[in-house]
Amino acid sequence: MTPWLIALLLVAAAVSGSAVGVWLKFRRDFEDRSFGRFFEFAREYISNKWRKKPDFWSILRQLIRFALERRLNLRLAAQARAERERSERRRAKLHETLRPWFGTTLEELWHREAWEPTGFLFWGGASSLEKAAQTEGLELFEAGSPEAGIRGTRNVLWIETPPANWNDLKASLPSCELVRLPSAPQHAIALLDSAGFAPLTGNRPEFYFKAHAVSMATLGTYGQFGNQLIQYAFLRAYARRFHARPQSPAWVGQLLFGLSDAAPNPDLPRVEEWKMPQSFEHRTEPLLDRDLAGYFQYGTAFYRPEREFIRSLYRPVEKVRERLQPGLDRLRASAQTVVGLHLRASTWDCGHSVFFIAPPEWYLAWLREIWPTLERPALFVATDVPEKILPHFEEFKPFTSKTLGASLPEAAFYPDFYFLTRCDWLAISNSTFSFTASLLADRGHGFMRPDKVLKKLVPYDPWDSLPLLQQRCEDPEEVAAPGGMV
Repeated sequence: MTPWLIALLLVAAAVSGSAVGVWLKFRRDFEDRSFGRFFEFAREYISNKWRKKPDFWSILRQLIRFALERRLNLRLAAQARAERERSERRRAKLHETLRPWFGTTLEELWHREAWEPTGFLFWGGASSLEKAAQTEGLELFEAGSPEAGIRGTRNVLWIETPPANWNDLKASLPSCELVRLPSAPQHAIALLDSAGFAPLTGNRPEFYFKAHAVSMATLGTYGQFGNQLIQYAFLRAYARRFHARPQSPAWVGQLLFGLSDAAPNPDLPRVEEWKMPQSFEHRTEPLLDRDLAGYFQYGTAFYRPEREFIRSLYRPVEKVRERLQPGLDRLRASAQTVVGLHLRASTWDCGHSVFFIAPPEWYLAWLREIWPTLERPALFVATDVPEKILPHFEEFKPFTSKTLGASLPEAAFYPDFYFLTRCDWLAISNSTFSFTASLLADRGHGFMRPDKVLKKLVPYDPWDSLPLLQQRCEDPEEVAAPGGMV
């Protein structure tokens, strides 16, 4: 065999191999792109018409139809993908435009409301917005102009130069859901508040968004101080969870903790906790623009996610802390470990209550058990009847708010409460007064409460317990003061 023949055979083999490879790749690509339907049609046609000559033109027409359908589907998919990408780019650009002022709260607002603005309104110059508005394809109107708000109520009001008269902005606020207001004076913030805007938490508090409201006009009428703390904690935690504006009446927390909310709107419909088919503890849908009434004494695991926030609400103002700090310093100077007791000794009417008072002997038994294990312990006792309770604890030389020289005539009960929150060990009564103190006792090592069934003190977790144990009274001598909730 001549070399030329060998070379010719090798070339032929290479060409045929390439042709087979091309055909296999062609078929694989067709099948991958849903052209398997064509080959299935061809096989079915030939198997049914094997005695007749295959209709080549019919097969070709089917191939062309399948190819055109596929091309159309690919084009539609590409258009949809491009539209999604444009939408994401637009959203990302707008996010970056506002992010320096929002911190992370813009994303929270977007996820909650699926919020997407339809335009910008500006006041006092729009130079910094013109490029952003053009990039985003948003309308740009001057606040107060007749055209402002024609695109709906999803606008950002961007204030660069404060107006001479802030009331000039009133006409523009209804068409906005977001206001950028740098270095806002107090009367401007009051104007926004009256229009239903609340500040966004973030790196710089200069954005305000139109928020729903929840109020608690009954705060201060259902129970005493401990109940009020639980009710207000619910109001603020609920408003925080659903980004609503809390509203509350005047109450002692404003004096002690510097809390300040808008006054309740009397037009909001009232929702009473005990009339609801499903408690707030298990309800996931928000109930906004309502006046909430109730005790809200759920298991405190419900409040645990907001623990640090709730504790931050109940820090005494500087003026109050300065009056109590000398007494706390004297208590701390006398001991390494402070044990706090709270014992209510008033008389409850058993016929109107499911709550009880534990005898001092339960507390004495617990103290005698742990006292030898503590390093330089001291005992602090808070009670409403000191002449009846203190003699039981003489062996431990107890301190009281009075012996520590602490008093607060505006809220005479608060020194006891404050010292309980600063104890290392705490044994409470069946009372929301000392239970809420244990919620705020961030340095506490152990917490005990009375159990009527076991007839002794038992440990508990303040952030995973019921505020009150509803164990029914049997002996009228064992019960405490009128009002039920304490």
